[in-house]
Amino acid sequence: EDGDITHPLTHKAFTLAMDMWHYCEDKGHLQDDGDKDVQEMLFNAHTLGAKLAGALDSLALDGDDAEAGFIVACLKRSLRFFDGAMSATAKVRRKNLLDAGRLNTFRRELFNIREAVIDHIVEAASRRETGARGLRGSRVPALEEAAFLTGGDEGPSRGVVDVGGGGG
Repeated sequence: EDGDITHPLTHKAFTLAMDMWHYCEDKGHLQDDGDKDVQEMLFNAHTLGAKLAGALDSLALDGDDAEAGFIVACLKRSLRFFDGAMSATAKVRRKNLLDAGRLNTFRRELFNIREAVIDHIVEAASRRETGARGLRGSRVPALEEAAFLTGGDEGPSRGVVDVGGGGG
């Protein structure tokens, strides 16, 4: 829109964070006396987008010529902000501060972004032929994600985690 070249995942993360920021601002949670967990959720979501920009926007400019090792390191570092955002969403959910459907959509979109980040890590590991250790390190988070996603729900949960990338 503004002429800047960004990776689609960076754009998705930025748009998601800004949409939720506007929603929370309209609800009055961003004032100085606003809820700290909402603010923490938004801080981490915005920082995730910034970290993804640092890692991926060079791909939008340079294609596959970008340094894969640097990109993987940056992507792995970005995941801590995903974790921070998700932790804060669990606190916000328990407080019933935001519409549950809106918060669930936000969480689901964050997980979609995380899945795409992990896919980038796996793809780079495959290209660099780092072997099972490199792939294991990038797939364990998929299992953690599944546990985290269902951990805040009431009652038992059951699901399928597709770690093969076959999707379905």
